[in-house]
Amino acid sequence: MCECVSGRNAPSLAALERNGGRCRQHQAVPYTTGAVTANCTVNASFGVVPPASYPINISASAGGSVACSPNPVPHGASATCTATPNTGYRLTAWGGQCSGNTPSCTLAAVTSATSVTAQFAPAQAIPTLGEWAMLLLSGLMGIAALGVLRRR
Repeated sequence: MCECVSGRNAPSLAALERNGGRCRQHQAVPYTTGAVTANCTVNASFGVVPPASYPINISASAGGSVACSPNPVPHGASATCTATPNTGYRLTAWGGQCSGNTPSCTLAAVTSATSVTAQFAPAQAIPTLGEWAMLLLSGLMGIAALGVLRRR
C-alpha cells in the first residue's frame, strides 16, 4: 500500500501528483502494482504535508525594532530573535512566544507559525547638574569650608 500525502484532497494518485503531493512510502507517482491476475483493491491514504517552513510574525512598539533569524523557520528548527532599542529607549518586555527583557530570545523546535512582540520605553535619563547648579553648589561648599576654618 502506498501511503500518500497531499496539501489538497486529491481523489487519485495522478491528481495527487498534479497538486504537488508525494508518496511517503514510494517516491514515484503513479504507483504501479505487479501483474494483476484477479480483482484487487488499491488503497491510498491522503493527509496534509507539513509546510517546509513557518513564518515568525514580528511586532515591536515605538522605540525599537526586532529581527528574527532565520525567518521563515524550517520545520522543527530553532530561531533567534533580537530586540534593538532606538537611541534613548530600552527593551522593557518580550511577548508572544518570547518572555523576559534580555536583548535576545530563542524559539526552539518551531512547528507552526509563531509571533513575537517587543515593548520599548524611553530610557530613564540620568539627572545632571546644570551650570548654575554647579556654581551654587561650589559656592555653598566654599561657605561651609570657611565656617570650618573659623571654628579652629
